[in-house]
Amino acid sequence: MSSWIKLIESEKIALGESRCVEFEGKSFGIFHLDTGFHVIDNICPHKGAPLHEGFVQNGVVVCPWHQWEFQVTDGKCLSIQTQGVTSYPVEIRENSIWVEVTS
Repeated sequence: MSSWIKLIESEKIALGESRCVEFEGKSFGIFHLDTGFHVIDNICPHKGAPLHEGFVQNGVVVCPWHQWEFQVTDGKCLSIQTQGVTSYPVEIRENSIWVEVTS
């Protein structure tokens, strides 16, 4: 079953910035790019680094601890193809960022 949750007001994340939002024990990494807002799991599967703290270029975030690369659009890991993080559908509703999660 899926549901939509409100994470944060969109104006709190400027273009080019990223942010971590915790919701019910889950950590979401929100990235504001030219292509819009993208949300992925914020925890790197390698060693648990906070991905929102990584360097972002061309839609790819580089893990701040061990440089694994993840596409923010789909969570695919470019460094180790068997790895990856969940990406979430995003909607902007009344100036807030909402994501669809499954339980």
